[in-house]
Amino acid sequence: MKTGSSCRASRRMSSVAGTENPNIKILISCHKEVPRPQSDLFLPVQVGAANTSRRFEGMQPDDEGENISDRNFTFCELTAQYWAWKNLDADYYGLCHYRRYFCFDGLEHSANDHLQIEEDSLSSFSLRDYRLDDADLIERCVSECDMVAPPYWDISKAETPDGVKRTIQEHMVAYGLFLEDDIALLREIVQERQPEYANDLDAYLSGSKYLGYSCYIMRKDLFQRFCEFEFDVLLEFDKRFNYEGLTTTRKRICGYLGEILYSVFVRRIEEEELRIDRYPLVFFLDTSVSCAPSKEDSTGADLARIVWRYRDRPTSAFVVCLESLIRTLDPTRSYEVEVLHEVDFVFDTVLNALKAIPDNLIIKHSQWSVFDCPQEVATLSLDDFDIAQPLLLPWLSSGYENVLWIDGLALFQDDPAQMLNAVDGDSAFVCMQNILLQRELNKPTTRYFLSEYGLDTRVDEILDTTVMAINSKIAREAVDPALIVNELQKLRGEYRYTQPKRPEYKPEVRKRTEVPSAYLLGNQAFRAQLLSVIGAMPLPFENVSTCIDLPDTMTWANEDTARAWKAARHPTIVYPEYGKPPLLSGSHRFGGAFWIAARDTTVYEVLLAEELEPDAPSAKRLLFPEGSKRRRIASKMIRKFRK
Repeated sequence: MKTGSSCRASRRMSSVAGTENPNIKILISCHKEVPRPQSDLFLPVQVGAANTSRRFEGMQPDDEGENISDRNFTFCELTAQYWAWKNLDADYYGLCHYRRYFCFDGLEHSANDHLQIEEDSLSSFSLRDYRLDDADLIERCVSECDMVAPPYWDISKAETPDGVKRTIQEHMVAYGLFLEDDIALLREIVQERQPEYANDLDAYLSGSKYLGYSCYIMRKDLFQRFCEFEFDVLLEFDKRFNYEGLTTTRKRICGYLGEILYSVFVRRIEEEELRIDRYPLVFFLDTSVSCAPSKEDSTGADLARIVWRYRDRPTSAFVVCLESLIRTLDPTRSYEVEVLHEVDFVFDTVLNALKAIPDNLIIKHSQWSVFDCPQEVATLSLDDFDIAQPLLLPWLSSGYENVLWIDGLALFQDDPAQMLNAVDGDSAFVCMQNILLQRELNKPTTRYFLSEYGLDTRVDEILDTTVMAINSKIAREAVDPALIVNELQKLRGEYRYTQPKRPEYKPEVRKRTEVPSAYLLGNQAFRAQLLSVIGAMPLPFENVSTCIDLPDTMTWANEDTARAWKAARHPTIVYPEYGKPPLLSGSHRFGGAFWIAARDTTVYEVLLAEELEPDAPSAKRLLFPEGSKRRRIASKMIRKFRK
């Protein structure tokens, strides 16, 4: 999507536009702690501050001076706008939301059906990549026009819960944002108090070009006109509207109607031939802050910390692993688990399935990329950060000392605190031995696509970052994080690391398909190369052992490695093959431990269904078997009926 297009060919601009160093204040409407641009152009405002005693650090509460903060339940982000109107002086006023920002970079970006750029996570990476806090760029773009607004998008092809609708009014009513009677009251008030906008209101509601979102940046005089029009109407609507017995969504009506009045005002500015420059909004699905400690933790050695990267969206197998952890905790110690997950993972479903969380365990969670990128590696790409993240933990927060990193599923059979004792030596990174990869490197069937990585199972340590104990103090003293990233980028040029496409998500169904070993094993080989060049050390199999097929592994893994793996009787952590739940198979070593642990959880039956259901024949296959005459006749009848 191309950015920066103007509204009309001929323009006139005020004396403010084009001046040097205009005073620009872009409000960020926030109701929670969120990552935000580090620029003086942005002013985060805590909306609804009058309704809570909590104050967010670094935010302007909207209940100071003249305000309508107590009406935030219905005015939504507009309480920030009202506060600025009455209390803030600037040359340009802007409003964006904690998850929507204007993108001024002028590049082509793919857009969703609302003509917004959609991103997983708001973080230091996305702020940098979209130049969202580039003050010089924003100041230059804003000072060249009278107003910045997002592009219109056409709702006439957009689905609603009640099908496709022809007009803006029908579209918004279909979503349950308001009723026809509410629009009738809005029209009545506009006709009474702001009659010059009545025709613009009717034209916008009966059209199909949607603006909405109340995101803008505009000159001071336009902002004053806009607020006088909008709040004159909305405050009167608020007085007359009956909120009794409504849902939370319906009570937000002044915020929804504010989007309409904003769009009406933009139409009026267009008719006056003022310069409106269109820039797309970047919409962030996740705006959580990092769950990592922001400063050194005073609990020190008494705290056993686990950072757990969980990539899959189904919750059941993860619940089994967390329950196994809870059962092994030492009641005399404190533990903290920080779960880093994908943007569409609903963590509350995990907490809901756990039987209980003991007092000595704290569980935090956030989206995996919300860490601030360390200054030492400020140009690191997000894809490379996905690989290097565990190795960069010592620099992602000053609060980490000894920490255990896990990527995927891991079954605990003993207290994880003893794992952290493994990093009290001279090495900063101590990793799981990847016997699965060693086995595949020796197989004729998989050796050919792994040969390019140049790993020699006779002399190389085949390690993996999926389970790793880290001594942050040693790392910060002895390792330069830039060297880690340089080695990573160098290996990128020599070997392949692939980002698999995310499959369509179907909850609570685990497909019984062959593991795509080409990219999974290739990525493991890539990480093994990286760990080799930074001098990582192996963890004994008594600490971490992999749950894989016993006969296959004893045949193809190096004899000494296979013997040591088989000798481990009760490892602290069991890591399933490819980080997935082990199959119900007697040949999978330690697989039974997972299912025994699962039996004592609330998700056992769900896991069994996921395991057994894919093998059950469907009714269609039973009644109409593949290749049967009955199936051919049924197919012909279906085709005939469709015609």
